[in-house]
Amino acid sequence: MPFRRHALATAFLSAFILAACGGDDPDSTPGAAAPADQPAPGAAQGIDPDLMALMTEAQELQTRIAPARDQALEDQELASHLAELQDRINDALRESSGELVDEMDGLEAEFESAQATGDEGRMQEIAMQAQTVQMQLQSAQEEILDRPDIRDDIEAFETRHREVMLEIDPDLEEALDRLEEIMERLQAAAP
Repeated sequence: MPFRRHALATAFLSAFILAACGGDDPDSTPGAAAPADQPAPGAAQGIDPDLMALMTEAQELQTRIAPARDQALEDQELASHLAELQDRINDALRESSGELVDEMDGLEAEFESAQATGDEGRMQEIAMQAQTVQMQLQSAQEEILDRPDIRDDIEAFETRHREVMLEIDPDLEEALDRLEEIMERLQAAAP
């Protein structure tokens, strides 16, 4: 699966699962079976059970692929390409939305300070502000990722990353193809 779509889809999937399951508790297990007397996670929010099944399958595939994905990124050439790509994206983001980046940095510092003092109210306030800034930054980043020069470089990275993963574990091809198919279906179903 191409890296850009994979990364964006992974971020989308994580956020979508979090919303579908009704919270942001990192200890919760999205897709886990609910007790018989309670609706399945996401059911109360009107999430299509077929979409929930796809999200669960995607999580399982991500878990299966993760070791090869991580090992592939140990490849020096691939790791260098990724670092350069991330630097280009971050530089472009800072150039286009420097004030937002600075604002987010400031909010992170404020949050850590509030956390150190145990100020739960301030932490919640900062988190809400950060969420708004993060949405704006995400929009700016999506524009950068759509630039032809960045998109071409991402595609080159994606292709090589997949090749290295398949060199590590040739049996992953079917899982990678299925994950790409699921992500495309989930993205098509997104509001």
